[in-house]
Amino acid sequence: MRAEPGATGAQTDRQQREDTNSRRHKRQSHQLLTTLLTPGLDRLAAVQRKNLDKPT
Repeated sequence: MRAEPGATGAQTDRQQREDTNSRRHKRQSHQLLTTLLTPGLDRLAAVQRKNLDKPT
């Protein structure tokens, strides 16, 4: 990443904002995936439990 004019070893304000935005995006993506996948995974677990209960 290019350094802003006058930037020293410390992160610039822009870099700190980008880091915060990246973390926020990752958290929102995780929440969305969890919301979308949970019902399907719950159904899959229920089917697997039913299959385990059936005599072979």
